Amino acid sequence: MDGLTELEQLKGLLVVLTFGVAVAGLLLPSYGGLGARTNVALNLGAGGVVLSSAVVHLLPDAAEADEDFPWAFALFGFGYLSTLSLDAFGGGHGHGASPEGGSPKYESVPSLEGGAAARSKAAARSAAAATASATTALAVHSLGDGAAIGVQVHARACAVVGLAIVVHKFFGALALGAILSRDGPLLKAPAAIFAVATPVALLASWAGAREGLFGGVFADRVTALCAGTLLHVCIHEIIGGNLRRPELRGPAKLAYVWGGFCAMTLLAVWV
Repeated sequence: MDGLTELEQLKGLLVVLTFGVAVAGLLLPSYGGLGARTNVALNLGAGGVVLSSAVVHLLPDAAEADEDFPWAFALFGFGYLSTLSLDAFGGGHGHGASPEGGSPKYESVPSLEGGAAARSKAAARSAAAATASATTALAVHSLGDGAAIGVQVHARACAVVGLAIVVHKFFGALALGAILSRDGPLLKAPAAIFAVATPVALLASWAGAREGLFGGVFADRVTALCAGTLLHVCIHEIIGGNLRRPELRGPAKLAYVWGGFCAMTLLAVWV
C-alpha cells in the first residue's frame, strides 16, 4: 500500500507538472523567449536526458517482462518507426524551432495570379494549415504521453517516464508557442488543447489502472512503446533539429548532449 500511495502521489504531481510546463512553454515566446543560444543549449541538454531515459532506464525495465519473445525491443522499434512515419506526413514537432520565430516563413509563398492580395491569402492559408498541423501532431503525441504515465504500476518507472515527458513537453510547448503567437497574441484554443492533452490522458489511464484494467505486463508494453517514441523525438526533433542551428559551435553543442545523457544515465545508480 505504501508503494501504491507513493505512486499515486507521483502521478498527481505529474498531472500538475505536465500542465504547468505546457503553459510556461506556450507563453514564453510571447515574452521574448529564452534567447537563441540558451534555447539551443537547453534543447540539446534535454535531448541527452530524453535519450538516456529511453535506452538506459525505460527499455531495460520493459524488457524484464519478456520471456518467449522480445516484445519490449519489438515495441521499442515500432514506437520509433510509427512516430517517424507520422512525422514524415505531419511535418514534425518543431523542437528545433527558433524562439525568435520558429514557425515556417509563410511570407515566402511563390507569386500567384492576382498579385499581392492572392499572395497574402495563400500565406494566411499556409499559416493556418501549419498551425493546425503542429497543434494536432503535438496534441496526439501528448495524449500518448499522458497514457504512458497513467498506466504505470511502479513508482520508479513512473518517475523516469514522467521526467522524460516533462522535459520534452516543455520544449515542444516552446516551439508550438512560437507558432501560435507569431502573428499576435497567443491563439488560445489550440494552446488549451495542447496544454490539457497530457493531464487528461494521464487521469483517464490512471483511473483505468486503479480499476485493474492495466496489469504490470501491459504497463511494460506501453513503456517500451513510449521509449521508442522518445527515441525518435530526441534524435530527430530535439538533437537533430538543434545541431543544425548556428547559435553554438559544434563541440559545444555535443557537450550539452553528452552532459544531459551522462547526468541522466548516472541516475540509474540510484533510481
